[in-house]
Amino acid sequence: MAGQKVGAEIDKSSCVWRMNNAPTKGYEEDVGKRTTVRVVSHTSVPLLLKNPEYFFKETNNTVYVIWGPFRNMRKDGSGIVYNMLKKTVDS
Repeated sequence: MAGQKVGAEIDKSSCVWRMNNAPTKGYEEDVGKRTTVRVVSHTSVPLLLKNPEYFFKETNNTVYVIWGPFRNMRKDGSGIVYNMLKKTVDS
């Protein structure tokens, strides 16, 4: 989408989906500023956690859908991805 300059048109949409850690900052002219829903693979969670201020604080109106195998998403203390996300939320 680089160079397409459709950011303003994208921002007019009622729902803007982004995938994984696709950036908007620095690319607003091409991809817009808004993110309504961000779908994140369990393998991309560490990339988001490298910049939690951007992904989880600045875009606090975004709904996150994080998916992965059950073993990584377990809430019983053994789910590595769940544990990483919980630690971020709790801090």
